[in-house]
Amino acid sequence: MGQTVEVTVVSVEGECSAGLKPGYSFKVQATSCLKLEGAEGVCLELLHNAFPAIMAMAFGNLPFEKEGQALVACPDPVSRVVVRLTRKGGMCRE
Repeated sequence: MGQTVEVTVVSVEGECSAGLKPGYSFKVQATSCLKLEGAEGVCLELLHNAFPAIMAMAFGNLPFEKEGQALVACPDPVSRVVVRLTRKGGMCRE
């Protein structure tokens, strides 16, 4: 079982095609089945870039980031979205 990871939009350069704005957040439960809580819509490119870090945060940590947190950006060079991943204390259940 992994821990829940909260994803919060920190900044958006330009206009995000998925409509994400600073302050928008949702939670990811990364177990054998990916579950998104509170997500009205998520850019697939952002999720693709964030997924490896989400898995690391759910089951441990990234050695080069502050304990329990990480920053990840989408690959769009025109309207880059930066999110903060925060590991939450609760374990998610399958």
